[in-house]
Formats: sequence, structure tokens, C-alpha cells
Amino acid sequence: MFVWILSIVFLPFPTELLSAATKGGVGVHALYVGHDLITSVGVLLQQLSIVRRPELTAEEHRGEAT
Repeated sequence: MFVWILSIVFLPFPTELLSAATKGGVGVHALYVGHDLITSVGVLLQQLSIVRRPELTAEEHRGEAT
């Protein structure tokens, strides 16, 4: 969860760089896409840990895929 929260806190930085880039630098786009990738991996890791530890979910929702 820490990776996901940290990526949300970091989001304004690559967004500002992207909006300020006048020539559309490849590095700025790569930073933004990399940020999105890290955010997605963070959410995936959360989902995997919830699936692997059933006690983290409510009993009536165990076994459901979201």
C-alpha cells in the first residue's frame, strides 16, 4: 500500500513536467508512463496480498474476484 500511496503523492511532479514540456521530450513522457506503471504495480500487489490472505476480506466477499 505504501508504494501506491507514494505514487499518488508523487503524481503532481511528472504531471507538471509534462505540461511544461514545450518540445515533448521523450524523458518526460517516459517518467509519466513509468509513474503510471509503478502505480499499477502497486495496486496489483495490493490485490495479490488480499487474495493470498483471505482474513483481510469480509467473510461474505471471500473468493470473489474484483
